[in-house]
Amino acid sequence: MFTERYINRILLFLLQIIINSRTTIATKCINEIQLDGQFDSCRCTKVGPEGHISLNCDNQQWITVPSIHKAFGSNKKDIVEIVAISIKDGFLMYISQDAFRNSSAQNIDLSQNFIENINVNAFRGLEDKLFQLLLNQNSLSAIPYHSLTYLQQLRYLYLQQNQITDIPPQTFANVKLENLKYLHLDTNKISLIQKGALTNLPLQVLTISNNKITDLEKDSISKSLWFIDLKHNLLQHIPYLALKELNNLKTLDLESNNITHITAHKEVKFEKEMTLLLSNNKIHFLPSGAFDSFTQFTKLDLSYNQISKIDEQAFRSITKLEEINLSYNNIAHIPVRTFDNQENSLKKLNLEENDLHSLPTGLKSLSVLEVLNLNSNKLTDLQNDAMYKFKRNLTELLVAFNRLTEIPYDVLEGMDQLKHLDLSKNRIKDLDDIAFGSLPNLVRLNLAGNFLRKITNNHIFNSLRALAYLDLSYNRLKILGKTAFEKLTGLESLFLQSNSLVEFPRAALSGLDKLRYLLLDHNHIKTIPNFAVQWLTHLERLSLSRNHIQSIGEKTFRAAPMQLKSLNLGYNQISELSSRAFDSLPSLEQLLLNNNLIVRLLPQTITNLNALRDLTLAYNEIIDISEYTFVNLPHLEHLSLAHNDIRQIPRMAFSSTPKLEVLDLSYNNFKHFDSDFLETAIKLIILDLSHNKISRSLKHLNISRNKIYEIQPNDIELLKRVTVLDASWNDIVEIKADILKQMTELEYLDLTGNSIRIITAHQLEQLDQLEVLKIAHLKNLEQIPEPFQFAKLRNLKQLEIHNLPLSEFQYNISHILQVLPPLKIIDIEIIEPELKHQLKRADLRLLRSITIRGKKLKQIAPTAFDKLRGYRLELIIRDTEITNIPPLTFHTMHSISFLSLSLTNNKIQRFNPFTHTKPPLLNQHGTILERINLEGNPVLCTCEMQWIKQWLEYTSEHSTQLETIQSDLDKTECDARPGIQDTLLSVYGSGIPGIKSQHIPTITVNEMCDRYLGFNGQNYPQITKPILVILFSYLVL
Repeated sequence: MFTERYINRILLFLLQIIINSRTTIATKCINEIQLDGQFDSCRCTKVGPEGHISLNCDNQQWITVPSIHKAFGSNKKDIVEIVAISIKDGFLMYISQDAFRNSSAQNIDLSQNFIENINVNAFRGLEDKLFQLLLNQNSLSAIPYHSLTYLQQLRYLYLQQNQITDIPPQTFANVKLENLKYLHLDTNKISLIQKGALTNLPLQVLTISNNKITDLEKDSISKSLWFIDLKHNLLQHIPYLALKELNNLKTLDLESNNITHITAHKEVKFEKEMTLLLSNNKIHFLPSGAFDSFTQFTKLDLSYNQISKIDEQAFRSITKLEEINLSYNNIAHIPVRTFDNQENSLKKLNLEENDLHSLPTGLKSLSVLEVLNLNSNKLTDLQNDAMYKFKRNLTELLVAFNRLTEIPYDVLEGMDQLKHLDLSKNRIKDLDDIAFGSLPNLVRLNLAGNFLRKITNNHIFNSLRALAYLDLSYNRLKILGKTAFEKLTGLESLFLQSNSLVEFPRAALSGLDKLRYLLLDHNHIKTIPNFAVQWLTHLERLSLSRNHIQSIGEKTFRAAPMQLKSLNLGYNQISELSSRAFDSLPSLEQLLLNNNLIVRLLPQTITNLNALRDLTLAYNEIIDISEYTFVNLPHLEHLSLAHNDIRQIPRMAFSSTPKLEVLDLSYNNFKHFDSDFLETAIKLIILDLSHNKISRSLKHLNISRNKIYEIQPNDIELLKRVTVLDASWNDIVEIKADILKQMTELEYLDLTGNSIRIITAHQLEQLDQLEVLKIAHLKNLEQIPEPFQFAKLRNLKQLEIHNLPLSEFQYNISHILQVLPPLKIIDIEIIEPELKHQLKRADLRLLRSITIRGKKLKQIAPTAFDKLRGYRLELIIRDTEITNIPPLTFHTMHSISFLSLSLTNNKIQRFNPFTHTKPPLLNQHGTILERINLEGNPVLCTCEMQWIKQWLEYTSEHSTQLETIQSDLDKTECDARPGIQDTLLSVYGSGIPGIKSQHIPTITVNEMCDRYLGFNGQNYPQITKPILVILFSYLVL
């Protein structure tokens, strides 16, 4: 048996996201525009019909923004306008002068960096273009107003989550931000808004929440503001004088401050309607004249305070108040005249979570109230006289979580407009005939959580002809009369879960032909009758979980509604499923049969459900799965068979489930894992085989291209015997040294394409048996061991290390190679501009393949490869800035018999390795060029390249790799011949027996070289014609 530590096998068996990578609109910029090399890793998206570009350079290692020169389209002629730039989540510390000058950026996002300084001319060139600037989550200690001075079109400025502590007076005194309307300064460290700080800006919206503001001085903010967000600060009062002249103010948010008292200011009077948010402060009392500085409120929010007393003159100056929120306070009484001035305007009143024992007399004056929330009080009754004036206008009455013992039918009488009534969580025991009187427009009725035992009277819901939602859950219902719901012909949702029903209420439901949702979970139902839901023609969801159902017959769901999409039969005692139990449910998308007693599935039980997407059979006693169990389930995506007793899966079990993505087979009885059945599960993304009895002798583990972010210590039981671990292209941040220490047999480790930040010397110490190490494309890597510490890899035979964001100081490939044993395969990056001495100290005697990369590499010294040796060697130089390889380079290779040369994706236009020898010999030492690949270079097909023809003539007779050679050369197009698809093979292989190109050449080598030699005089300058005449005369003589 396995230990708990071994049981967690998620690392092995969750094969996540391994089939298809997602397609995005954005592509590498190099495919869309021509920019400097530093922008190669950026993404570009075309914007608008003009083909403008949005440049995304997020997650870069830059300290400052590289200069953006003019961008050209892929044809290298048309200038492309960059209208949006994003450089988020990086290491920017300062923005230099003219950083964006050659762009037309309207939107620049520099959020989530470490910017401390911005040059005064950083945005020069964008004065009439920049519309939105985002500098959120940086390290700015002050508003960089000098840099913004001339941005006349700037409308949105975001400076949230910085370290700004102060806005000095006249900060924006001399700026020309004529269009700046939105300024966001949230989550900084500002404590005071001083006089003149923001007065010179034409702002409409100011958000300055989550600071430490204790006051706003008079004349400190713009008079054009209509929205101010000051929540989560330290204000102790409403800053009236600062707001005095804001005649357009519509919303003032003062939520979550330290305001303890509300008092008016005699110099300030707001005449226009506005929203005032004062929730979550420390207000205890609303005194007389508290809001005398205001006249009209669209909304007044006083929730989440500590208000226990309201003076009846508190709102005396308010002539219009549409909504007031007094919830979550300590209010026990509201005086009778409190809302006298608002009797014809107040429409929404929220008194939830207070200490009301009876309806406040202060409600009596209200005549247009539409929404009244009295949830979570201590009401035992609702007085009719308190609601008399507004009851006919009321559309929503919420009285949940109170102490009502009966339906207040006298209060409900006359509520003709009521649409939503919530009486849940009270103490109501019975519903009598006149309980709901006449409520012709009631749509939602919630009676959940009461003490109801039966509904037998068929007149209870007679007047509720418009009712669409009825919640009777969490009561004590045992009996539902046959005609209990017969008048509810428009009912769409019926909730009866968590009651004491012992029978399926087939008769009671028979007239509900518009019902869409029916929940009967957590009752005591033992059987479902035949044709149980045949009259519920529009039913979409039926849930019967946690009952005592034992079987599902052939006719249980016969004549069932064609629209049924979800059926939940989980947590029952089902041991028998008819072979045709669900064949009348063509629209079923979800079927839950978990936690039952099912032992076997008959071949036709779950077949032909064309719409089924989710099938759960977990926690049963299933032993066998046949090849016919899941036939014709074309849309099945998720299948759980966990916690059963399954021992094997037939090879064709999932051949009829082409869209299966998630398969859970955990907690079964597999002893051996035969993956044959996965051949037909072509879309599978996640496979869970954890907690089975599969052998521990796992040797090869490939979990590449998933979304694994961690290898946990409790995975070690699985990994101990592993010799090959490919964890490439995941999201792994760290592999602890203690895990590697126990992987004593590990020979192959690939960590390429992860999010690893640090590789330590302690980790290398544990890898003394390692033969292959691949650490490439680690975009977040910050540190690797010192070069001498790589000496611990004493058995290493292959090293791949490139595309790491490290400096020359951190990454010294020469010193690393010096301490390693003789390697057979090397794939390295050269971060210097020249390859010269880097291989000099390495032991290359066993080397058979070497790959050189380098985005900055521009030159190769003639002696760079003089230490290479071996009978047959592969040399790859790729993805560099190299334009030429000196022919002398091959003359220093004196110990190589056969050289395979690949020069893909460089900048080479002309190349001739045979300047001093004839093909195929590269040098006087007898080195034969066995293979050449120049794909991805801007090669010019000229007479200088005719050596390829001679080399091909030799190769066609002697090479065993002729097919590969032809393919490589035929993929290499001739540059500088626009619109013509000539390739190296079609031009230089033409006429050679055994050589065949996929393309027809437009010019032959002879024609090309004839022109080159000048026999067509028209192709040569006039000065050459006399020379040719003289030479010809001399030859005749």
